[in-house]
Amino acid sequence: MKIKSLLLIVMISFLLLSCGVTLDEVTNQTRIDVENYIQDNFKEYNLKLETIDLIKNENNYKGTVSILYKEEKTEFPITVIIKDKEYSYDFIIQAMKIKGIAEDSAKKLLEDKINEDGWAKENDLSVKEINLYPETDNSYEGLVTFIHSGKEHKTGITFRYDKNGGYMYSLANDAFSFLF
Repeated sequence: MKIKSLLLIVMISFLLLSCGVTLDEVTNQTRIDVENYIQDNFKEYNLKLETIDLIKNENNYKGTVSILYKEEKTEFPITVIIKDKEYSYDFIIQAMKIKGIAEDSAKKLLEDKINEDGWAKENDLSVKEINLYPETDNSYEGLVTFIHSGKEHKTGITFRYDKNGGYMYSLANDAFSFLF
């Protein structure tokens, strides 16, 4: 068994060296490029790159990129293609796939809506928190906690988003029954 493991390590090392680029070099360059991508496209979310895990796969490298948002980790798939020492990536971060961003966005959207025309102030109403759980590839289900006259009231919420960055919410039919 040890001979097979050693043989596998030697074969992998040979493959990596024969292409002229080591896995560490690919990982380091990918880290730099992904950090720049995050900084250029998601600055407002204060995302942090935690780890990049890559393996050699035929003509490219495949793996995952772990992103932190408020200390919660989300992983995204990545493919690294190297041709003539030029790196290209098959990698997309959809902000709303990060649960914490979806929760913060849903809360802000709901707060803006209930604050329209002074409705929240008139009814002594605020949004305490929203807890979402992935339902489909582009939606979450969860609970929103309202504070009304010092008491907590929970109701269902659905939060949907699209690949272009648009999003919307819908509340359970009886969401504000505690007001009446």
